[in-house]
Parts: sequence; C-alpha cells; structure tokens
Amino acid sequence: MSTSIRTRLAKDRKRFPRGKRWLVVNDLGKQRQRRCIACKKGAWLADHPRLGDECPSCGAALGPAIDVRRQSTSRGFASEKEAKVERDRLTEASRRGQHVMAAAASVPLRQFVEADWIPDLRLRLKDTTIDSYTRTMERDVLPTLGALPLRDVTAGRIANLLADLLDGNRKAVTVRYVGVVLGSVLTLAVRRKHLARSPLADVTLPSGVQTERPALKFWTPDQVRTFLESLDPTHLLTPLYATAAATGLRRGELCGLRWSDLADDCAVLTVTRNRVLAGGRVVETTPKSKASRRPVSIGAGTASQLRAHRTAQRLRVGALPEYAFTDLGGAPVHPDSVSSTFNRAVTRSGLPRLTLHGLRHSHVVALIAEGFSPKLIQVRLGHSSIVVTFDIYGHLLPGADEDAAAATDFASATPRGLRVVSGE
Repeated sequence: MSTSIRTRLAKDRKRFPRGKRWLVVNDLGKQRQRRCIACKKGAWLADHPRLGDECPSCGAALGPAIDVRRQSTSRGFASEKEAKVERDRLTEASRRGQHVMAAAASVPLRQFVEADWIPDLRLRLKDTTIDSYTRTMERDVLPTLGALPLRDVTAGRIANLLADLLDGNRKAVTVRYVGVVLGSVLTLAVRRKHLARSPLADVTLPSGVQTERPALKFWTPDQVRTFLESLDPTHLLTPLYATAAATGLRRGELCGLRWSDLADDCAVLTVTRNRVLAGGRVVETTPKSKASRRPVSIGAGTASQLRAHRTAQRLRVGALPEYAFTDLGGAPVHPDSVSSTFNRAVTRSGLPRLTLHGLRHSHVVALIAEGFSPKLIQVRLGHSSIVVTFDIYGHLLPGADEDAAAATDFASATPRGLRVVSGE
C-alpha cells in the first residue's frame, strides 16, 4: 500500500469548512469493478459481496468485471501536520499487516475462494491441479475457516487448524500441502488488495519430509505373464493391459492414446495427452510434464496384439475410432472402468492384489532385472528427472550398495572396479 499527501483545496466547501485544505490519498491498487451501462456508476465487488447483475444505484444491467485502479481519500485536515499523522497511521497499519479496506476484508473466506481464487486458478493451471486444490480446501480448510471474514483468518487460527490436522493422524507432508494451498488463496487476497499481508507468513509449516516411503507393490515378470494369460483375449481392455505391462504408461496416458499416436506397425507409440478425472468428470490434458511427452518402443508380441485389436475394432465399430481403447460404440474408455475391470481380473487370476499403477512398477522391475540403466528407465517412464526415478526405484537396483563398497575398498590390494594407472 502506498500513501501520499496532496495539498489542494477541497471542492466541497460546505462539507469542509474554510481552512480544511489537506487530504491523504491512499492508493489501493487495481480492484474488480462492474460499471452500469445506464448510469455509468461503478460498483466495487469488494463493497458488494452479493452483487448480482443489476446496478445497486439504478437497477440497470451491469457490464463485465474489469480491473480499475482504486483510491481512498481522507479529507478535512486543517494542517499538513494533521495530514502527516493520518499518513503515518496508514503506513504503520500496512506494516503490521492490518487491512486497508473494511469492506474488502469482510468478505468470507469461502466466498473469496469461489468468486476469485477458483476463477484465477482456471487461467493458469490444469484441471487436475485445480481439482486437487479445491478438494483440499473443501475437505480441510473451509469447514473450519470458510465462514470467517478474511481479516479474521489469522496466523493463530491457521496454526491451530494445521495442528488439529496433525493430531488427527494426517501426515506431515499432507498438512504442509494444505498450508501451501491455503497460502495460494491468501496470496491472491493480498494481490487483490483484500489483505495487506498474508497471515501465513507468520506460520511455520510442517517440514513435509516423508520419513518412510510406502513399500512398492509389483509383480514379477512371471506373474505379469500369468495375469495376461488369464485374461479373456476377446475382452476390449485386454490389449490395454498388455500395453500397460509392456510400456509402463500411466492410466491417463493409456486412455488418451489415439491410433494417430502409434506407428503403422504399432512398434512405437508417442505419448501426447492424458485423459484423467478432474472434479468428477473426464478431461483431456497435456502430459504430466515436458518429459512425459515421449516416444515409447513396443515389443513385437504386444505390437502384434495391438494390430489385431485395431482390425477387430474397425470391424466392430464400422470405422476405425479415433482412440485406441474404446467401448463397444467406439467412445474412449472411461478411466474408472479401466481400473475397476482390472481389479476384478486380478481377483479372478488368484495373484496378489495389485493396482493398475502396479503394472507400471512391474514394468520397471522387469527392466531392472534385465540390467537396463536408470537413465533409460527414466526416459521410458517419462519422469521429469532421474532423481524421481532413483527416489522411487533406487532401492530395487540389485547389489548397488555392495558394488559401491567393493569399488571403494581401498584397503584391498586392487579394489574391484578400479584400474591401476601408473603415477609417472
């Protein structure tokens, strides 16, 4: 917030007696306003939390919301000294994080989330990320803080909320995520001039360090073969599960795969999109990261199965559908249907329980067993960094620690893995 003193004569002499010539102008930055198409008066959204489509002054229709610079003015100071006192008061209020506009700060947190924050997210984030953020707010924040005005969402209340979540056996990494999401809301409130400072700045979030990663669940290569052999070869999703095991693709990548993404001989596919659930509906987005947009080679057996599936699909639908994996009518398969059908197939096979994502882990286990490098595994899986690959699968690398110990056993005459080089 910026404050300045202007030394001009007040126009309304009836309101301000002679001599009251000093005023303080408080610059509140840009705020949302809707202007009446008839009387041309502007209605500030911060002052009218329940503003509809009618002008509060004349009842005519309001135009769209726009960002307009707003200033508040304190008038009627008899001397420059009095005006400076008011300026200093406003400056100190800003420094201490007090709210510069009572009307703006009185907006309930829930209303600000729905009217400002969610629309702002839609401008810059994927639907899946928005869904995760909004579910976190609805589940963990709004039931406790949603009815409070923004000015009452204090550091103490936020700290108590996070402490209650930890006491409820929520993991520290989850509670930290709640704090980060709430921080996104409060940061926008500062940008929109509802708050002068985010109270989250005075709250220490949990470290979020995951002390123990859950054990990976996967099948051995023999168990994967047993599962694929147990499937009905005529089932629509059998080729999808074979492709998942052979490529390590994520569920959304499989559901978004189109025939145009595969080579004619089905020996190579290119991941170009995701079909995922967001807010209870299926949406198609770009891949998870830049590295996720990748080509993946397919083995001869799986490629042959895909070609047969393509022929059968064309005969069944009457024309080749756009998507590689569809229902009987040729519409892209629903992600939930892929998972539920897989779960039933696992139960029938008698194998240990495994999620569909477990096929991705099983794919990596097969690669590690054959001695493929972690870098190739990273590229094949579409991880954004090899650090991610090592973090998830590093403990599966066979004998890595023993090999490192042998290679650095300098007490031995010639440690394994070291080549003796003359010092000359």
